[in-house]
Amino acid sequence: MSDHVDHVVDIAATFERKIRAVREHASQFGKHPDLEGFLHRLAERHTSTHHIALAEGFKRLVR
Repeated sequence: MSDHVDHVVDIAATFERKIRAVREHASQFGKHPDLEGFLHRLAERHTSTHHIALAEGFKRLVR
């Protein structure tokens, strides 16, 4: 993820898998009281401009 997004990937089909994977890495989020809601809100940040349900944004690092 990046604050300077120039590439967006639709993650709707793999979102539940992402939640399970993040839960396996407790050191990343600890015992977040609303982990699923938090990740869902992050995934909605770029949806309105790209017309997809859930998205993850990245900054491309290519020359």
